[in-house]
Amino acid sequence: MIGKYAIILLWIDISLPFLSNGIRMLIFMEVESLFKVRISWNIKKISALTMSAILLFNMIPGIILFVFADDAEEVLQTAQEELDKESANVEESEFTEEPLPVQEGPKIEKEVVYNNVASEGAINTDWYNSEAELFEISSKEEFKGLAKLVNEGNSFLEKTIKLTDDIDINGEELVPIGTSENPFKGTFEGDYNTIYNFSINGTSTDNQGLFGYISEGTIQNLFLSNFKVIATEGIDNIGGIVGYATQQSTIVNCKAESSGEIQSYGKYTGGIAGYLEDSVINECLSNVTISGLDYTGGVVGYAQN
Repeated sequence: MIGKYAIILLWIDISLPFLSNGIRMLIFMEVESLFKVRISWNIKKISALTMSAILLFNMIPGIILFVFADDAEEVLQTAQEELDKESANVEESEFTEEPLPVQEGPKIEKEVVYNNVASEGAINTDWYNSEAELFEISSKEEFKGLAKLVNEGNSFLEKTIKLTDDIDINGEELVPIGTSENPFKGTFEGDYNTIYNFSINGTSTDNQGLFGYISEGTIQNLFLSNFKVIATEGIDNIGGIVGYATQQSTIVNCKAESSGEIQSYGKYTGGIAGYLEDSVINECLSNVTISGLDYTGGVVGYAQN
């Protein structure tokens, strides 16, 4: 029926070599059904004229060529034999895909929050041992841990915390150590070190300072630099070192040095302490900018014996 005319499919595997033999066979069969003929890709049996035509169009995928071939009937017969062999060798594995590896995303640490104040970075209380009497701290994480312990009810009565190095708070906001409900009652030995680059923002309760409230406590040999303590209207007892000291507390050799600022819109504001009640302050120096309403002083806002 075909005679010397053969239909030769210029297959796209020259441009896309990743196609499997199974896929080629399926498309060959579709073309066979369409044209009611037997076709194949067998360049070994194709005449020179046919080969020239294929080479001329080998970069154009999907073209069907109608060419003259002296050996067309022989080509078709050989092609059918090869097609039958390929159909028996198609492997299912050629159509499977390997699953992509799953990569874990970065872990996100939860922000630390305590006393209704968000605090950047970690809080370290690992240094505390209830049986010990002397503790040494040297980092902002450990200093924040002291605030957490005291404000949760550990008074440090008859215990000493020693600062062994300067601490840079890196501009973060600190929570005052001690409240009227949970005052600090221990001894804080600064050992002539400086805590610097921090802020304290009093917006809800009285007694704002590095130490908010101390009772029977001692703060000594501690220096502050480059800090801000700011209290909104109605907040009283504001100081650089201590907001409120009572019950024969002692503040000795403490300094609030240059680049410090204390800004209050309430009563009892001082560079070192806001309010002293039956307590002692000695050898302290304040060289900071201070503003407040009633009872504002360079070292102490108000002292009552």
